[in-house]
Amino acid sequence: MKAIEKILATTILFLSVSCSYEFPIVPEEEAQQAEKADLSNLVFLGGTRFSGAMDGAYSKAAIEGSVPNLMLQNGRFIPENTISVPYSNTSSGFNIYENFGLNGELGEYSLFYPNRDTTYFKRKIESGEPFSFSNSNTDIKSFTFPNLDLSDITSSNPSNVFLQNFYSTLSTSLIAEVIEANPTFFILDAGFDEIMNFSLNGAAGNPNVTDINTFSTNDLLSPQLFREQLEQLVAELLDAGPETKGVLLNIPNTLLKLPIFSKVYPNLKTYGSLSGDGAELSSQIQRFNQNLTEFYSENPNFPDEQKRSYFQFFGDVPFWGIIVADDALSDIEHDGYVFPKVRPAYTNEYLIYRNENEIKSGYGSNFNSPIPDTGFITYAEAELINERIVLYNQIIEDVVATSNGRLSLANVGGQLDNLVAGYDRELGNAPEGMTIDGVFYEPLISEFGMVSADGINLNIPGKAIFANTIIDAINTAFGGNLKKINPNVFAGTEFTLLQ
Repeated sequence: MKAIEKILATTILFLSVSCSYEFPIVPEEEAQQAEKADLSNLVFLGGTRFSGAMDGAYSKAAIEGSVPNLMLQNGRFIPENTISVPYSNTSSGFNIYENFGLNGELGEYSLFYPNRDTTYFKRKIESGEPFSFSNSNTDIKSFTFPNLDLSDITSSNPSNVFLQNFYSTLSTSLIAEVIEANPTFFILDAGFDEIMNFSLNGAAGNPNVTDINTFSTNDLLSPQLFREQLEQLVAELLDAGPETKGVLLNIPNTLLKLPIFSKVYPNLKTYGSLSGDGAELSSQIQRFNQNLTEFYSENPNFPDEQKRSYFQFFGDVPFWGIIVADDALSDIEHDGYVFPKVRPAYTNEYLIYRNENEIKSGYGSNFNSPIPDTGFITYAEAELINERIVLYNQIIEDVVATSNGRLSLANVGGQLDNLVAGYDRELGNAPEGMTIDGVFYEPLISEFGMVSADGINLNIPGKAIFANTIIDAINTAFGGNLKKINPNVFAGTEFTLLQ
């Protein structure tokens, strides 16, 4: 009996040992490739759209959901769970639009419905923490920082505070760091941050900088200087290797339709409850209009192009208008009355989102608290912005077209233009949007929105859709086999039901 038991035990041991060799070894998934390009050292270079900023904040979660990190992980260009992008140590988020300096403690924007009976959400700022990077001066594949513009990339003395924080000992330009990384393929986003920073400052900067050494944040490069800077930058990137290739991104022509901007409503009541003094505004308007009538009567030859607008709304009736500051108005006075440099906002002008919220507490409701010129975009400024986007995009297309096939264009701007088609907030017309595997996405801050709470940057599903357009450009132009990212596996913009 013992002999039989011994034989059985030996047989079981033999079988178990033998079976252990029959389990297949699952090979590690290889990095995706392209027939006409070397993707072995894929790098990203750009500003806010690549940085991972979301809900107005720079945080660990946002950076992990950034376009570069999504593409690097999804394409197996870096090992799983590896971070090869500038990585924040900030869990609660550092607001890149509200903090002044990296020691600020304002966090991300969050959205909430004030009660169950409303479909209109409000926004607040959460607590954050001072900012720094946890992987400063390490090897990375994503040279991307919030608000990074062309001058920050090419200058040996960049002013970008995030770039300065990451490279505490940067002695050359950022492009020199990129070249030192020996990129075999690059993805470049240029021009978007210049346009956006200029617009967010109410188009108050210099719109036509012709010398890169005089450029400041909130300015715009002249088209000729933008071309020179972009051509120089791309040439240096292509010179990194004889076979180095890349992708350039363009800018949405409908940028001013992003939720961060909204066309002016003529009625202040549209913006919710107000704390302004209607009687005070009515008195201010009455005095202004009376003096203006008398001034024009006494000065019949006053140039038409310098004439002021009358205020046609009153504070003691349900219709209130928005008061804006306008330093371009002529200096005039009548019988001791100095006309303040204010005027009514017009319906073809744009408010910036943070100021729209401030309106609810009386901001812009009388002559003493007008919305400054940095808080809104005039019709002429909007025309300038739209025209400059068209010119920048044409330059980007020219650079791609003259690259002898070494560059491809990722039409991320055109994608947003298509998604926003038909949208009119004032008329209540919904945007075209898109449906992916039964899930609808629209370029708004909404339940199905692709835009995060800051009204500018995409949420993670939106970033995945954005990344897929870049993947399409690589696959189409260079015979790539890169797989698309599924946006439906990520959570969208969060709303709190009750405050």
